[in-house]
Amino acid sequence: MQKYDRLFVHFMEQQVLEKCVPLKVTPQPDSVIRIFMQLSEIESGKKIEEQTLTKVERKGYSVVEWGGSFIL
Repeated sequence: MQKYDRLFVHFMEQQVLEKCVPLKVTPQPDSVIRIFMQLSEIESGKKIEEQTLTKVERKGYSVVEWGGSFIL
């Protein structure tokens, strides 16, 4: 990531991620937090709208998954 001057970072919404890549955990957790970043190089001067993120509460037995992908 450090070799790029500008990067576009998009966090895939958990509902979209669940449709694309379902996750099954046994025993069933009280909360599931899935974070997936999509990154791509962006040209200088291009305007991007700020993404609004929804807060996910962590409670009880929790599963946290995180990852990402660089889009060329």
